Amino acid sequence: IIHFAHDGMIIDGWSHENIVYMLEKLYQGEELPQSLSFYDYAQMVKELKNSESFQEDKEYWLKKATNFPDPPDLPLLEEDSQAAEAEQIVRKISTDSYKRVTEFARKHHVTQFAVILTLFGKSLERYCRNSEYLINIPIAFRPSDDERIQYTIGECSDFLFFAFENRNETIAKTIERVNDNLLDDMDCMTFAGTDLIKAFQLEYGRNL
Repeated sequence: IIHFAHDGMIIDGWSHENIVYMLEKLYQGEELPQSLSFYDYAQMVKELKNSESFQEDKEYWLKKATNFPDPPDLPLLEEDSQAAEAEQIVRKISTDSYKRVTEFARKHHVTQFAVILTLFGKSLERYCRNSEYLINIPIAFRPSDDERIQYTIGECSDFLFFAFENRNETIAKTIERVNDNLLDDMDCMTFAGTDLIKAFQLEYGRNL
């Protein structure tokens, strides 16, 4: 029996799966895939910040951030509490439900993730006291066509800010709008959430 544990601050979920995958390869006596070292990954990300696409994406996000809504105003068990406690809640989608999600996505030319994200947003909307609110979405950040980066082990993730807006429209229309907004945002992810927080503080002298 092999037991290993790691902190999410140094290894992301994708890297965790890489470790399990490579252990299986070793047990089976198979050759390990070529991987990019985390040092090389970090250098790649550093060089990316000097690119034209990084500057273009920076302008996109800084402009967008000036109109960000507030975070979800959700009811608390203790309204005056200053302490924050976090708990991860895992929910699984049944195979049949996911098949229906896939069929809906194919019919409306959207991604499965856009469908699930919209339903998550609608769930928050039931309890949220503001009609527009901002959340952050974790993303894998492996910006290269080099196949070796797929097997890099380390913290290779970031997040994007995403604004939900409650409109008087059908759920299908909301999903299509979320999908379009999400694709626009993902096209500008050389400048990710952590970059935006730093740049916003420098540009406007305040936090997001």
